[in-house]
Amino acid sequence: MTGTATESLIRTLSEFRQDGLITTTALGGIQVVQPDKLRRANW
Repeated sequence: MTGTATESLIRTLSEFRQDGLITTTALGGIQVVQPDKLRRANW
């Protein structure tokens, strides 16, 4: 529970995916591909 609106979370995850920081699995999981860049992301 983070108190984040669903729309905001979806938008942020989409941006992370477009930037190549994460990928999503067929079962709905999220895999962090570039953890160092994700830590330094400007969001």
